Amino acid sequence: ATNEAPRLKGGIESTGIPSLAVLDTTRNGVETWLVEGGLSFALRDGVMQNTRGLKDNLMSADTSQTNAAINALRDTTVQRKMAFIGPETQTLVRTFTCEIENFGDQIATLETGPVPAIVMAETCSDATTTFENLYWLRKTDRRVVQSRQWVSDFIGPIVLRDEPN
Repeated sequence: ATNEAPRLKGGIESTGIPSLAVLDTTRNGVETWLVEGGLSFALRDGVMQNTRGLKDNLMSADTSQTNAAINALRDTTVQRKMAFIGPETQTLVRTFTCEIENFGDQIATLETGPVPAIVMAETCSDATTTFENLYWLRKTDRRVVQSRQWVSDFIGPIVLRDEPN
């Protein structure tokens, strides 16, 4: 964090314990963020791609349809595939049907002050699970500056917010 790298403040919603994440690398549009204690996660245009170091990791996610809908600010239905490690280290792939909805203009309250944003909601479900993700996109450049994203049945949602350097 001392090298002025971009930072995010966040944490697992159920614990309420905040953590600081620092941008480590960016490859092919995927940002890898490091958290103290050996945890990491990856984002593509602000949407969670994977987690590492948690008990129930999200191994990978195909969020291309979600990313396209959110960036276009449009209401639509998309598919989202997510892979998890199951019993005996088998990979379990789940496909969710997600309704994307534009919730309109709202203010994201960041450490640097209020930021005019557009909130996009994503409600996803499969045969056993339903979850909602929220994305606050800064109006000037449509960058995700705050989010609440579900990563697994055990972990639940992770919340993230831009943090000033």
